[in-house]
Amino acid sequence: MRILREKIEYLRRKMDRRLEEKNFIVDDEIVKLSQLLDKFIAKYQKRQTKINRG
Repeated sequence: MRILREKIEYLRRKMDRRLEEKNFIVDDEIVKLSQLLDKFIAKYQKRQTKINRG
């Protein structure tokens, strides 16, 4: 769970850096990072739900 959370934070920082470098212009690299981030967030939320339900 901790590793997944760390991956999410890493991808967020990476995407933010890329956006700042490109003056907030979205390109293919940013879209791929965003999709990967969405995938990890969905997986993280799914695991949290399972843990909370027991």
